[in-house]
Amino acid sequence: FIEEELQFLDTTIYTDNPNASFLKEAELNGLSDYYQYVLNELLRFRDAKARSANKPPAWIIPNDTVRDIAFGKLTIESFLQQSGIYPGIKNPKFKTEFLAEFETIKNIAKDFSRQPKNRTWLTEEEKQEKLKQKEENEKIRELKFKPIQLHLESIYGTFAAKYILGDGVVGRIIKGESKVVDIKEAYRKQVISKAAADLDIDIAKYL
Repeated sequence: FIEEELQFLDTTIYTDNPNASFLKEAELNGLSDYYQYVLNELLRFRDAKARSANKPPAWIIPNDTVRDIAFGKLTIESFLQQSGIYPGIKNPKFKTEFLAEFETIKNIAKDFSRQPKNRTWLTEEEKQEKLKQKEENEKIRELKFKPIQLHLESIYGTFAAKYILGDGVVGRIIKGESKVVDIKEAYRKQVISKAAADLDIDIAKYL
């Protein structure tokens, strides 16, 4: 696993442009100005810490975790209490720095629009259909992917399991935006497929 990760990192080209956006295309097209700024600046803070520690950014704080914090789904305090996180951030200094930076970011963004971009008016029928699809997606998450995530966690620990198959990846797979095969690292695909087979869970549709 480690050898493959290192080979992948060796072929990764990092930009030296401090003004580069860390957001995905979908986030640039869909998130409000407020959340675009908050998320991008948290990712920039994480990137700076990673450079200082000479570690991959996702080792400092996983991508999905940064997004959950930015969107108010998770606090840095609860994240730092989890097992298996990078030891270099498990200290009061990092927590204080993060909270201060987060507060500054939110203060700067407080007057930015929170209206999501590209929002279109939906009919009542379309709203119901969207809600139905969301409920179906959540059922798939709970019945198929949650057990796999917990299985991986029991074998590799919380941090590694979230890196191998995080909630964000699961969400994109369920929505049909990507598949397991699109994951770059071969070992991650193999581990996910094996976990599904061990649990006798059919995820052929998502491979």
